[in-house]
Amino acid sequence: MRIYQTVEPVPSRVLGLLRLLYHSEEHGLPRSTIIDLLQPKSLRTKESADNLATNTIAAVIELSTVDVRLVEEKEDDKGQLKLSLDTELFGCADQLFDDRVRFLLERAALRPEVKDSPNGFATVCAWLLWQSPANMPQGHAELKKRMQSDGLNYEELGLNNDARWDMVVYWATYFGLLWQWQDEKCKGLVSDPSTYLMRHLDELLPSKSQVSIREFIATLSHICPVLDGGTMHETVANELTKKGVLPANHRERLSPALSFALRNLKEQAILRYWCPDDQRIFHLMSFDEKVAFIAREGESS
Repeated sequence: MRIYQTVEPVPSRVLGLLRLLYHSEEHGLPRSTIIDLLQPKSLRTKESADNLATNTIAAVIELSTVDVRLVEEKEDDKGQLKLSLDTELFGCADQLFDDRVRFLLERAALRPEVKDSPNGFATVCAWLLWQSPANMPQGHAELKKRMQSDGLNYEELGLNNDARWDMVVYWATYFGLLWQWQDEKCKGLVSDPSTYLMRHLDELLPSKSQVSIREFIATLSHICPVLDGGTMHETVANELTKKGVLPANHRERLSPALSFALRNLKEQAILRYWCPDDQRIFHLMSFDEKVAFIAREGESS
């Protein structure tokens, strides 16, 4: 997927391109105009050196699918290539635009397949979310070493280049799946989807109701394939199990990253979870803490 295989389409640049189309007349512009606006000729080393713009455009087009419509590129009546925003976005209120874009980009970037092939970006995100927040590999070399020892081939995933690891981190952070406590690239990483859960709380925990941990995981796996129960999360788990990194009963446990996030949100008094003493159906969190039900804080059980 181009959002990590090329270094130009960082989240802010992709959002900037979509905002440019949103505020343009008729929500579309000729491709040549967009290239000149994203990367003015006066700032290029030579006139044809427009990779910053063209790779960003290519990434956005790749992210646009039948299910996730972001943009459409086609010739106008003058025979010029024109990039237009999809109706789902240009009908969005301005104050909601950035959040709506992120929601659509999540769906597009984390889908299990890209052009009938496994999505490498989603695979890497799922692997990161199987790492313990307290024992994350730090730095490019450690990330490569840990991934290889876990049974995944970082070269096959296109991650021999350190800059591509940086792109993965930029996007995973934008999606709220991890964060950094150090400024140095790929240092201070923490696998923590707390922000992602907060953004999707209405889907995960409908107001005035509690859900079982099984219902919670089922919903989570549907909206986010790289988190617990999701297609990509399970695919990576199978590889980790073969290597003995995960126990055979890992499906009865929450991942360390999700466990960390739930504890974090509980400490912030956003949600609560519990397990009655006589409860027979539950999941184990890290440190063998039991969880059977989850609800928003302040709502009755």
